Amino acid sequence: MHRFRLFASAAVVGLLATACASDPPTEAAATTSAPTTSSVAPEPETPETTETQELVETTATTAAPATTTSTAPPRVPSAVDLARTPVDVELIASVDNPVAVIVGPNGTDLWVAEQTGRVVRLPGGEGPAVADVGVDLRGQVSGASEQGLLGIALSPDAGHLFTNHTDPGGTTVVSSWAVDGNAVDASTMTEVLRVEQPAGNHNGGHVLFDPDGHLWVGLGDGGGGGDPWEHGQNPDTLLGSMLRFAVDGGAISVPPDNPFVDGGGADEVAVWGVRNPWRFSFDAATGDLWIADVGQNRFEEITVLRRGGEVLGANLGWNLREGDDAFLGGAEPDGHASPYVDYPQTGGRCSITGGEVYRGSDIPSLDGAYIFSDFCTGELLAVAAEGDSEIVALDGPAVSQPTSFGLDADGELLVLGKPGGVFRIVPG
Repeated sequence: MHRFRLFASAAVVGLLATACASDPPTEAAATTSAPTTSSVAPEPETPETTETQELVETTATTAAPATTTSTAPPRVPSAVDLARTPVDVELIASVDNPVAVIVGPNGTDLWVAEQTGRVVRLPGGEGPAVADVGVDLRGQVSGASEQGLLGIALSPDAGHLFTNHTDPGGTTVVSSWAVDGNAVDASTMTEVLRVEQPAGNHNGGHVLFDPDGHLWVGLGDGGGGGDPWEHGQNPDTLLGSMLRFAVDGGAISVPPDNPFVDGGGADEVAVWGVRNPWRFSFDAATGDLWIADVGQNRFEEITVLRRGGEVLGANLGWNLREGDDAFLGGAEPDGHASPYVDYPQTGGRCSITGGEVYRGSDIPSLDGAYIFSDFCTGELLAVAAEGDSEIVALDGPAVSQPTSFGLDADGELLVLGKPGGVFRIVPG
């Protein structure tokens, strides 16, 4: 594990004017009812002691078919190579508060989730956006800065879309929608998971399929400063964890190999000890799981769980650890999965936005690099997927308030800016 070291500086274009230290990437820290501009998430006056979770009508046990990855050795770039790589960003569409992007069922269009509750389509991966996907939850989502429609994922067979939103009461809701052609049938929307949230921030919200066809759902620790409900180190709760499900059509179920099915924690939990996993991804070449976890007020961190290693049951350490340091004097837990890299909240950086390991062809020198950003500075940052784990600021422009990354149909990098932009990262 290495601390942050800056190799190159990025030109700053359209950066936000105010810092947002210790906030998840969707805005400044939130309370149970409204956003706040405080640099440290507030401690709730009367913490609740319980939260409920419900797996809704999920009787299937069959996982989606496994996919294969390349057997060729993946490329490993050096920090020097990355620092010498000029990049640029081109605006491909203007969208209202974009927070997630995926390739649509026809294999060429992009589907973009708007935090306000709608999914729009970019035909052929280009703008302008078309609102004909069939997902429109506007008026049915809560509106605090870290709430709303937060994630979308298409099943490997492109038969169902899965969404993650917070309802008007702040509860996390995961739903499935049957795909009909190049849209969804809105009448088929089915809730498959509900998890009550004790506060309005740290909702996580990402949903993603792994290379073996399992659906992963990221949940933060329930909000408040310092994990007052102590969810992070309690695998019996779904909060502060990443959940893993088998999928059969639009139904989900607990896989028999989840780490706690025989006891010791909730059946749905696959990875625990997270504060607010704001975007995670699987390397298309290796299957490794990359998790970006937003820090409290000192460190942002990236953890890599290698495919074939100890992925299921991994404990990322929150709230005993922040980055690779003790949090409030906490002892390192047994079996702690230490960060691959962390960086301090200095120089205007405040909140990590997780990205993707690049395996595209347009920018060969980035092949094998994990590309990510920080919500407050908007720099495009990179770290080699193996070997030289020094963080590099790429030679290129920043993106104002980056909320998420994605890949287009050709495996090229996309980045979303909260003010309303969908950008493609291109050679500089």
